[in-house]
Amino acid sequence: MGPAYSRIRIALLVGFGPTSARTSVVTPYGRAAVAWSIDGDEVVLDAAVPPGCSAEVEIGAFNAELGGGNHSLRIPLAVAMRDSDVRVS
Repeated sequence: MGPAYSRIRIALLVGFGPTSARTSVVTPYGRAAVAWSIDGDEVVLDAAVPPGCSAEVEIGAFNAELGGGNHSLRIPLAVAMRDSDVRVS
């Protein structure tokens, strides 16, 4: 996170436990929230980024930069599970 929540990082590790989650926090700029779930062969991500802030999204091989506002993303599950730093044996 950047100074006073002006930059938010959303990083998911998909395929190693939960199939959905949500959280939020009230920042000095407004409410920041994220919810995600697996829907068939996609990861559905809804994010609320306060005005004047940005969010870095990292889900497997998918990366994005989001500005302030409400965002809804659908990421193929194969992409969301690729190139993870975590290895399970």
